[in-house]
Amino acid sequence: MSEQELEKKQVMPWENAISNAKKRFNEINKIHNLVDYAKESVFAWQIVKNNDYLMKIANENPDSLRDAVINIASTGLTLNPAEKLAYIVPRKGMACLDISYIGLIKLATDTGSILWARAELVHENDEFTWHGAMEKPEFSSPKPFDTGPVVGVYCVAKTKEGDYLSGKMSLKEVYDIRDRSESYKAYVKENWKLCSWVTDEGEMIKKTIIKRESKTWPKTEKSDRFDDAIQYLNEHNEEGIDFSNQIAPEPIDHQRVEEAYIKAIEIIDSDDKDWGSEAARDLMASMTQDEQMRLHDKLRQYKPGSRQYNTIWKEYLSYYAEPAIPEHVEL
Repeated sequence: MSEQELEKKQVMPWENAISNAKKRFNEINKIHNLVDYAKESVFAWQIVKNNDYLMKIANENPDSLRDAVINIASTGLTLNPAEKLAYIVPRKGMACLDISYIGLIKLATDTGSILWARAELVHENDEFTWHGAMEKPEFSSPKPFDTGPVVGVYCVAKTKEGDYLSGKMSLKEVYDIRDRSESYKAYVKENWKLCSWVTDEGEMIKKTIIKRESKTWPKTEKSDRFDDAIQYLNEHNEEGIDFSNQIAPEPIDHQRVEEAYIKAIEIIDSDDKDWGSEAARDLMASMTQDEQMRLHDKLRQYKPGSRQYNTIWKEYLSYYAEPAIPEHVEL
């Protein structure tokens, strides 16, 4: 293309928006230096170029696209389509940065909140056993090619201390959230085709539980980046997935935690695993999830011998005594 032709070429507002994001992008990116403007601007350009509706929105509201590109630097999550961490999507007349459930998990692991996490859909023909919020559930798919319809979803995360944090939701609970989504309501009422709940339902179900359960994950000095991402998603929420004002934390009875702590040490010191395991599970069942976590934290700090009492306590919770064989039964 000649210089004269380049001069005649009209630069679209959305293209200017990506260019105008560069200065602020680089200023923010200096904090952690996880992404590169040169690469991310190309990814953003490709996303908008290949989506006529998004291009229309970005041309009408170029500031929103500029802000979306800047927020790539804030989260440190690349738009690289191969990694499936983040996207630019149209929402309520704006171009917004959207973070996938994979991106949320990466943020949590990068900031040291957890070692790993995963979310799995549970189908009708799968086998799923729930052991509580502080234990890893059992999941298997005996009929992998005939799983049946989705009936729910679960999430499990592992902390750096080795604890498991689990959560589960029925499909009805997920759909109650979906039905509050602006995009889904538009899909139903106006036959709107651009709806993630329809095109990527499985991913949206997983994202729903990841957003909810992330509230229970430990905080670190670097958690601000994760918290900012959640806040951004809530502010630009069109998916219905917003737990910031919908789920109040369960109240903690500190006296109950102290009494449970004394009882837990008594159970462990008794060295009677058959009785202790049942007593430990009953004790945990009497507390809220937040109280259970407080108990685990207190036991983690108690180490009179070679191992933390928190580790021994988890063994009691997972221990199942073999049934006794009556004396009159011959083997």
